[in-house]
Amino acid sequence: MVLTHQYLRYAHHSVWGVIASPTSNILLLKNNIIVCPALEKVIVWDARKNIKLNEMSEGTSTVTSLATHDEKTVAVGYEDGSVRIFGIDSTLSSVVLSGHTSSVTVLKYDNSGTRLCSGSLDTNVIVWDVVSQSGLYRLKGHKGPINDCIFLQNSNVLITSSKDTYIKLWCLDSQHCFETLTKVETRCGV
Repeated sequence: MVLTHQYLRYAHHSVWGVIASPTSNILLLKNNIIVCPALEKVIVWDARKNIKLNEMSEGTSTVTSLATHDEKTVAVGYEDGSVRIFGIDSTLSSVVLSGHTSSVTVLKYDNSGTRLCSGSLDTNVIVWDVVSQSGLYRLKGHKGPINDCIFLQNSNVLITSSKDTYIKLWCLDSQHCFETLTKVETRCGV
């Protein structure tokens, strides 16, 4: 006697989609709120309740960097070089900053939250005035993509690092590099 096998036909029911993509950093806010990239979208999750709170999307470019200052807004860097600022509860951006020619690799706010620094694969660093929604300075000097940047507290100095293995200190009053740290043998990050 030959036994026949019967297989139940698989019926596709639903798709979760992309939860988080590996192209950018994630943000952990207060009250277990997680902000993460999902290809061209940014998704806000409540980790305690396991629910999606918001989905921000504008354009078709992939998200490459995230930053927040006050946990009410999120700055989002994209692969096309643009930076958009979203309200945490909004689905559309309130500010669009365009200045890079390639993918944004890092975004950092200063302590007051009025300036935003963006670094890119185009080797440029741009300091943005978030209030007036315009670029303040374009700092050129690195020969590789920007890894990280940080504003020094209580001074008008910006520190940047790049894949060119240099760390540069920039005076934002005069908009020039006043010191370059060299002899770094490996990739560096501030």
